[in-house]
Amino acid sequence: MLNQTIQALSSVMRGMTSWSAGSLSLTQDRPTDPSYLFNLSNVTAEGFIYSGTSLKTRSTVVSVSYFDMENQELNFETVEDTAAKNKYGIIQKKVTGFGCSSRNQARRLGRFILFEEQNSTENDHFYQWTCRRSDCQAGSSY
Repeated sequence: MLNQTIQALSSVMRGMTSWSAGSLSLTQDRPTDPSYLFNLSNVTAEGFIYSGTSLKTRSTVVSVSYFDMENQELNFETVEDTAAKNKYGIIQKKVTGFGCSSRNQARRLGRFILFEEQNSTENDHFYQWTCRRSDCQAGSSY
């Protein structure tokens, strides 16, 4: 229960939580200067491995729950990406809009999720030789 609450709070600020060395760390996805540069000289012989996200994970319809302040009840706002829906079919996702208290706020969250899932589709993986712990932590900009 506590873990779910912490995750929900960090999602409001597009944050990430991690547990390390007996303490909880919070990081926020925001513009920062790079803290460490990775290149072929400091990764293993395999180098960088690039891949794309699965088409099955790219939602085309998002249903966001929000607390309607006028009616004092939980409502849902459904947002669709018509172009993606025509291309991939209906792939639905239900999301709890933690902290959402209006229909427009829930709609913005749904549109943000659809945009990110359709446009942030590239992953890269690599193994490094060495990295100081202070330089390489979750949420750092590389």
